[in-house]
Amino acid sequence: MKKIIGLVAVTIISLYAESNSKEACAKAEAKGCFNASFMYKLINKACNKGNIRACYDLGSMFEKGKGVELNQTKAVELFTNACEKNEFRACYKLGVYYLNGEVVSEEKVKASELFEKACDNDEFRACYMLGTMYEKGEGVEKDQNRAKALLQKASNAGIVEGCDSFDK
Repeated sequence: MKKIIGLVAVTIISLYAESNSKEACAKAEAKGCFNASFMYKLINKACNKGNIRACYDLGSMFEKGKGVELNQTKAVELFTNACEKNEFRACYKLGVYYLNGEVVSEEKVKASELFEKACDNDEFRACYMLGTMYEKGEGVEKDQNRAKALLQKASNAGIVEGCDSFDK
């Protein structure tokens, strides 16, 4: 129960930090800026204590510059750590970095492996990305049947892009 409450608290804190903190600091609103610093410290502390969800949330903060200074290198580092510990949303985000060659070198095979890991664990955005890779033959051998199955899986989960691709 204590663990569940901790996860809920980390989620609420990270969402609050993302939505309010940077704007407050930019407007020189002391309370909001203090909250951003406080939120960062809390999430960072949870990550350092091994809370993988917090590490993912911290990576997302650095990726978007929400509540912290934009630092995609740090985001990739945090996503890598979280993915290695089976935070599958982090595997998806890391796959996007490798697919696009942002911050890390472009490695489409590695991206496909990361998307596969995430998709196999119901991170449906990864299913969509992997489906498009099979459709185009990027990083994987072109396979329209596999592409269709993955895009259908994404579509069934409500990923709109999967629906659009599947309809073609």
